[in-house]
Amino acid sequence: MVTALVLIGAALLTVLAAALLLRGRSRRAGRPRPIRREMLSRRFNFDRYKLYEHK
Repeated sequence: MVTALVLIGAALLTVLAAALLLRGRSRRAGRPRPIRREMLSRRFNFDRYKLYEHK
């Protein structure tokens, strides 16, 4: 029982540490999401103009 509890605790700690690392990376990087949104909107507009050209 004790070993199982220790293993579960270690797994939880590793998950928490990974989550904190990911959060810190996203905060440090600054803006990965807005850039992705810009790329998606550009692609969407390009496809829309292509459709209009075909019409």
